[in-house]
Amino acid sequence: MYGYCGKILRVDLSEKTVSTLIPEEKDLREFIGGAGYAVKLHYDMRSFEVDPLSPQNPLVIVTGPLTATKAPSTSRLEFCARSP
Repeated sequence: MYGYCGKILRVDLSEKTVSTLIPEEKDLREFIGGAGYAVKLHYDMRSFEVDPLSPQNPLVIVTGPLTATKAPSTSRLEFCARSP
């Protein structure tokens, strides 16, 4: 799959740890990237079991598939979090 760096950086601020995850190519093809993939990552973290206002609520930040292109109306970043 072209256009992806092939890594996801996971930063846990409460534990002060950083880890690298390798995304599955099937997921990249199915969700394309950007907001769709952010929601999938957020769901996989089981965020629906966490209070939206707690520090354990994950914040997912991703780029869209058209980031850094000259396509109009494309965003630079997508933020995904569970709101109250």
